[in-house]
Amino acid sequence: MAATGFPDLTYSGLVSATTRQELEALVSLIQGYLGENHKSDGTHSDIVAETCASAGGYHEYGRLQPLGSGETIRFDPTMYTAVAPTTWDMTSTNQSTFLAARVGNMLWVCASFVNFNVSVAGSTALYLLLPYGLMASANTSTTMIYSDAGAPAAVGVVECTTDSDKLTLTNFIGGWTVTAANNSTITFSGWFPVKSST
Repeated sequence: MAATGFPDLTYSGLVSATTRQELEALVSLIQGYLGENHKSDGTHSDIVAETCASAGGYHEYGRLQPLGSGETIRFDPTMYTAVAPTTWDMTSTNQSTFLAARVGNMLWVCASFVNFNVSVAGSTALYLLLPYGLMASANTSTTMIYSDAGAPAAVGVVECTTDSDKLTLTNFIGGWTVTAANNSTITFSGWFPVKSST
């Protein structure tokens, strides 16, 4: 619908002077009220409100879930890679938890990967593709808890690097171990600054 501007009196000359003054005062009040959230041509401007509520939540453009709500990321084996020659062998059952929620230019990720294995030992870094086609907008890191091949739990780091579309999950033991028992695990959650990759 085309913008039409603020309402105004059309036939003010058909009423008495007293009535016209009252109507003009009323129109002025209406224009002032509308002016808080509209431009002079009637289109919306920034919303000014002390409170704002929505029974269904607020949705960012292109997202199905309400703003800030975590949603499960569907399993996709191409999201899991590693520094060559290592490969990160993941199945849907290994992706115990993979939640993500975008709030503005920040992405919250909560993940738990269990009972997985790698092929060809040596790499200390595994890569997790960022969801929603996003890429990092700044260098940031958070800690992760991991167990390599059933070893006691240790602390590693999850990093995003500016303009990368992946999170780097690094342990500090000299390389992920190939294990027939499929008993390596990773758990972490954190906020990462992101931007659209297009």
